Amino acid sequence: MGRRRRRAGADINIDRMIESGEFSQKAADGSLHEVFRGRTEQLAPLFFHDNPRVVHDAMEATLLLLPDVSASVFLQATSCITDSNNSRRSSATMLLTHAWPYRERFEAALDCSKGIDPKIAEGIKWYLSDEASNADSILSALNSDDSVLQRFAIAASARSASRDGKPLQYAMQMKDEGVRSAARSVIPSLP
Repeated sequence: MGRRRRRAGADINIDRMIESGEFSQKAADGSLHEVFRGRTEQLAPLFFHDNPRVVHDAMEATLLLLPDVSASVFLQATSCITDSNNSRRSSATMLLTHAWPYRERFEAALDCSKGIDPKIAEGIKWYLSDEASNADSILSALNSDDSVLQRFAIAASARSASRDGKPLQYAMQMKDEGVRSAARSVIPSLP
């Protein structure tokens, strides 16, 4: 008998997958995103899961499925950049860093951003601007009192590290432990 295939678009029992270890196994072997193909809306609740590993794996699956992820799901993932949980913020920063080639996802997220923290919408606008590619502007944003802008600046510094590593190095040496930690967390995920 062949392996039973899941119907595209059908709900899956994510809790059972997590409890049984299937979720982490699929994440480890790089196939977790396939579970959510055609079901990307089911990723959104995982961004707020209690287990930091589940959050990270859901963010990675989102990144791998990004062309097919709705603007709403992408916006929910992006909004984790302001979460009080450091691991969740770091996972969102990693997603922002690598989602750059999909600028249209950021633009679509802005179109559906009504009702979210206006600072996130402003952060996305800044991230899409030319300023987010300029080392001096990134350094200025890293020094901002606006913690949301700082998070987008960390992603911008990681994104531009191959051209100019100064902003990312600066972020890793800042006094704010949250900024330092987030900057360090994106380094293993850089190409």
